Amino acid sequence: MQKSKGFLGKNWLVVLLVIVVVFALAGCGDKSETEVSKKESVETTSNDENTKNEESKKDDYPNKTIRFVVPSSAGGGFDTTTRQIQPYFEKALGAQFAVENHSGGGTAIGTKLVTEGDGDGYTIMITGTPHLQFSYLTTDVGYKLEDLVPIGSATFDPGVIRVQDDAPWKDLNELIEYAKTQPKGKLKASVSFRTSNNFLALKQLEKATGVEFTIVPYGGGSEARTALLSGEVDLTHAGAFNSLNIEQGTRVIGVQHSSNDWPDVTDNAKTFNEQLGTNIPNNSSTYGIFVKAEVKEKHPERYQKIVDAYKKALEDTAFIDVMTKAGEIDKIRYIAPDEYGKMNKDLETELNEVKHLFNE
Repeated sequence: MQKSKGFLGKNWLVVLLVIVVVFALAGCGDKSETEVSKKESVETTSNDENTKNEESKKDDYPNKTIRFVVPSSAGGGFDTTTRQIQPYFEKALGAQFAVENHSGGGTAIGTKLVTEGDGDGYTIMITGTPHLQFSYLTTDVGYKLEDLVPIGSATFDPGVIRVQDDAPWKDLNELIEYAKTQPKGKLKASVSFRTSNNFLALKQLEKATGVEFTIVPYGGGSEARTALLSGEVDLTHAGAFNSLNIEQGTRVIGVQHSSNDWPDVTDNAKTFNEQLGTNIPNNSSTYGIFVKAEVKEKHPERYQKIVDAYKKALEDTAFIDVMTKAGEIDKIRYIAPDEYGKMNKDLETELNEVKHLFNE
């Protein structure tokens, strides 16, 4: 019996040791779980603080004046369109714009100012196509199409030829027939820029008819049209709507489009091809708003704000009413950024085929 009692005593000692070990291990497990829980709590708190910090740093764009670059002189088509849109664009974006005219080099000086400036969304510009493409396709200007991204198009303006009211030609056909009897270059024609659809149009007209003009780029549409009024030139090629500011004293004698869909602002003139029996391509310019590509890449939220505000501005009933009363509502044509960007890329391909005309 005593032997049995000694055996049980030893076993109880073993059991006691096992119990102690189990509780010790259980304590460690609780401690580990507690530490993990504390760690997760700290991480959660840290994440919440980071979120609050990010929210406190939320971009309040725009919070200062935005530069609106016009790559031509005051009074031209770019400038006029900019100032027509400006108040409604400012209202939609919630910012003031400072319009800056930077003429020279066709449109290259103003465009380069944008492409070499800060891509923070505080500089936007208006320009035209094909003006933009011709500027870098025909000259080494230090930028290319990919350096800019569109906000959206603004206008569509078909090309026309205007002469003074008392000019001896009743239509384009008579002007061409007269030019054929004169020394080459006797008739002078004004255009806004050498890198414009207007210059290209006159080169196409020369090629199709065999005549030759002295084409004078004036560095801006306003100057080119004033040259016609003052008698410095015999004719000007311009946009139908952009040339309405010289409607008094001049008349349209030809529309360079497949059909004249704008009889009220073109003196109901016939098209080039109707009068001449030619197959001259349509000619027009499209104005649009652009920013440096870096804005979309590094500040996509700001880029989208500009895009949304611009579309809202063009849809503003007050803007539509003003343009309707001015007789220019038909020139407004909005094309969204993606589609407009593709159009510009396709146009670049097409213009590569005719850029040689600018060197003739």
